[in-house]
Amino acid sequence: MRVVATITIMALCCAPALAAERVAYPQKGQDKAQQQSDGSACKVWGMEQSGFDPATPQPHPQQAQRKRGGVVKGALIGGAAGEIIDNKGGEGAAIGGLIGGIRQGRKNQQANEQANAAYQQQMSSWNAGQASFGRAWDACMNARGYST
Repeated sequence: MRVVATITIMALCCAPALAAERVAYPQKGQDKAQQQSDGSACKVWGMEQSGFDPATPQPHPQQAQRKRGGVVKGALIGGAAGEIIDNKGGEGAAIGGLIGGIRQGRKNQQANEQANAAYQQQMSSWNAGQASFGRAWDACMNARGYST
């Protein structure tokens, strides 16, 4: 019961925001006060039916943190290995640095791809929630004598 009261209060506070996003034309001569009351009630009902609050902000893409140090790390390992194997630490460092840089670049690219996939999933879920709420709100308003 407390949750319904909280949602009702939130809906009454947010009714102007709802009016800016969703439009319903009164077909039975409902006055402005009745329109606001119906809109608020349908917002609460739509949230209950869809499990989504239309005031939920749209997700923002997150950039994966670019890590550095692959070249240096590779050069250190390559230099040490080159020195141990055949006293060619410089060549080993150069090759190791190149390989370390390429490897770190691939890791950064994979992290970016994972961040993008996560963002796409969040957007898909957010869009589905918006659509589900919209269908519920429209159905409620239509049942109350509005054209949506």
